Amino acid sequence: MRRVLFAVLAFLAAGPAWAGGSACDADVSSLSMSAIKTIADKPVSAADADHYEPPLAFPMHSPIIVDVDWKKPDSTRYQLCLRWTDASAWTAIEPSVVTQNGVATLEGDIPALDIAPILKKPLVWLANSVWLMPVTSLRVLAVDPLSGNALAYGDTHIGISVPMAAGGLALLIAVGVLLVLSRCKVGDLAKDQPLLRIITTPDGRASLSQFQLMLWTFVVGACACYVMGLRGELVDISNGTLVLLGVSAAAAVGGAMKPAADIAAVPPSWSQLILENGEISPTRVQMLLFTLISAAFVVARVGATGEIPEIPVNYQLLMGISNGIYVLPKFVTKAS
Repeated sequence: MRRVLFAVLAFLAAGPAWAGGSACDADVSSLSMSAIKTIADKPVSAADADHYEPPLAFPMHSPIIVDVDWKKPDSTRYQLCLRWTDASAWTAIEPSVVTQNGVATLEGDIPALDIAPILKKPLVWLANSVWLMPVTSLRVLAVDPLSGNALAYGDTHIGISVPMAAGGLALLIAVGVLLVLSRCKVGDLAKDQPLLRIITTPDGRASLSQFQLMLWTFVVGACACYVMGLRGELVDISNGTLVLLGVSAAAAVGGAMKPAADIAAVPPSWSQLILENGEISPTRVQMLLFTLISAAFVVARVGATGEIPEIPVNYQLLMGISNGIYVLPKFVTKAS
């Protein structure tokens, strides 16, 4: 009696034999392939299963939503399976299932896949990736809840975002461009400080407007590379970000209109970003502060969401006013 009781308790604790089990390794050669309707609301064509063009990119540990309209009983159990395209072991995902109007919506969290296969074959990984975004095989299985046998399956490919790889790509591009630009500046201006070289004007002073323009150029460029590394496709740059790029470019043009007679022959230094005639300039401090805050906001939002954010309209106006106050005295001085 005691043995029977223990057996019943063990069965109840473990559940049916198929619960939580993986059907991903089942032989599907005798089954017909069923088309996957959509992945995260994006249609999937039959050709997606034949080449490495992922319909969407998903970050690690994020939910993936798959819709199938296979004509199966409502009691059918579904399972999602992921693996690197050159690996043999599947990773099973037990999705939640909601069936409505004959369409089953499967939602499951992408697990932390073993990266050993792509580390062993980096060239294969690069060949089967888009902007360093690895591509995985996705299999959707319909399983008989009683026997555990696979009833139907569908195959396609999706991209799995790897933030570290995308961040490394963006950082590598930014540093490479920075080094090239620092070497292009000729003469003895700030020869020992490569960062100063790219914001130093021909008259030998560090320019705040050039610093702002270069900062925004590198921030937007690096963020765009990062997001493209995550998604494997070109991305839209928000209107607000484009406005700030335009404002910084306009300030750089206006900043170049200062008369040569007003410029002291001193070596370039970082302190010149906030100094005017040897004194701290409130307009320069304001412009520098708002520029740094805006750039930090964009970088933080891109890191958190994987998207280039929209800049609030009022903040765009604030940056425009700040840059206008910085540039206006130069026109007044020029006119006088």
